[in-house]
Amino acid sequence: MSPLDAAQLSEVPRLNRRTAQTDEVAAALAGAGQLAEILRRTGAARIAVTVGDIQWEVEAPTAETTVVAAAAPAPEPVADAVSLGHDLTAPLVGVFYRQPGPGKAPYVEVGDRVETGQQVAIVEAMKMLNEVVADRPGVIGAVYPADGDVVEFGQPLFRIDPA
Repeated sequence: MSPLDAAQLSEVPRLNRRTAQTDEVAAALAGAGQLAEILRRTGAARIAVTVGDIQWEVEAPTAETTVVAAAAPAPEPVADAVSLGHDLTAPLVGVFYRQPGPGKAPYVEVGDRVETGQQVAIVEAMKMLNEVVADRPGVIGAVYPADGDVVEFGQPLFRIDPA
């Protein structure tokens, strides 16, 4: 990985902060987004930065960029003790939306049957809407975050129970 100079860092535009639950979460999202932009522009393979209690790490695998921001541990979902379901996790850091737009019906509700590849939600990151799709067939057993919550990479979003 080649080091970045001041000229390369100055090329990265400031990100517009959208409403977030806290300034710390907004700063973590903006910082991770800026690192992803630096990675894209420079062609570097990996960038890691730590500022205070916040650590950002951005890595560029061959297919797509993975952004991980760790400001605080994600809350653990409450699961039924008898559940044998699978947790579908967030593909990236962003804002979780259950429906395609304001006032529209959610993609899925608890009890709905889903198929592999079916869209179940959206995670918005850097003003891009990223589809969240079911990775296996089954029945939605639980929805963990509330609509509009900021979610972390790998945070459970849904429990998919076997059909």
